[in-house]
Amino acid sequence: MSADPAHRPDGLIVLDDNLHEHVLAGLENAGIRSGRDLRLVVQSNFPHVVPSTLPAERVGYHVGQMLETCLDLLDLQREGHSVSLLTLLPAVREQEAAKVNATVQTQPDELEAVLVA
Repeated sequence: MSADPAHRPDGLIVLDDNLHEHVLAGLENAGIRSGRDLRLVVQSNFPHVVPSTLPAERVGYHVGQMLETCLDLLDLQREGHSVSLLTLLPAVREQEAAKVNATVQTQPDELEAVLVA
């Protein structure tokens, strides 16, 4: 990051929320504050995000929604239906994740059991 604010980017995208704290520590060491000097966007996997009290906008995908979509596609294939090789799921913002939680039938505590089985 440039010391000159005029040559700094307006924002930074962190593609793994596990790196969020490390990125913020590096920015802090460079004298750059998230939310004031730079907008930080962190890719997260909802509903289980890495907790942080530092300012950042979270955008990501809901793990339960992905799992349900995969299982639905597998069911369709087993029934002999043709399925697309590409299925797009919308990214959600942190404030939208609770709405997705309400529509997902596979709840977070059930995900681990499904993935292990």
